[in-house]
Amino acid sequence: MRILTTLIFLGGAIAMFFGLTIPSLNDIKASSIKDARLTEALKEFDNLEKIRNDILAKYGSISNEDNAKLDRALPKQISAVNLVYQIDDMAKSRGMILKNINIEEPKSGKKAELTPSGEPAKYNSVALVFTATGSYEVFLNFLSDLEKSLQVMDIKEISFNSSGKVDSYDFSVKAVTYYAGN
Repeated sequence: MRILTTLIFLGGAIAMFFGLTIPSLNDIKASSIKDARLTEALKEFDNLEKIRNDILAKYGSISNEDNAKLDRALPKQISAVNLVYQIDDMAKSRGMILKNINIEEPKSGKKAELTPSGEPAKYNSVALVFTATGSYEVFLNFLSDLEKSLQVMDIKEISFNSSGKVDSYDFSVKAVTYYAGN
């Protein structure tokens, strides 16, 4: 009888171990796995926070003069008057006559342009067309001035016709300029 009682208690202890302890051990293992994931996520967050702080420090180290240059290269919004003034000033400095300039106003609700990677562009563009009169050599110098100006501008198309005067042409230029507005 003693042996039977001992076996019953031993069987009960084993049943309690497997019935109560193992599920608790499994819960502890699941919690430790979850804890490891949370620790990894926390490390990732700390890394991202460090990167953000480094970027903010670099941004803060940009001088006001350089910030002004960046704003001029990629303004937050397009000012048609300033753009016309800049192009006219460059043309006049080279002895060219700016006849007309048409700026396409940005359309609201326009789909965002996509970058080569397929992401939406972080800038907007405005198309412009203008005609200037002058010699070919002067026009090349004018294009060089446009290239060196701080306002980012892509020349898409150039055409020309004789203006009726010797060594004088009417140059029609289609271009695109950019701004950072949303």
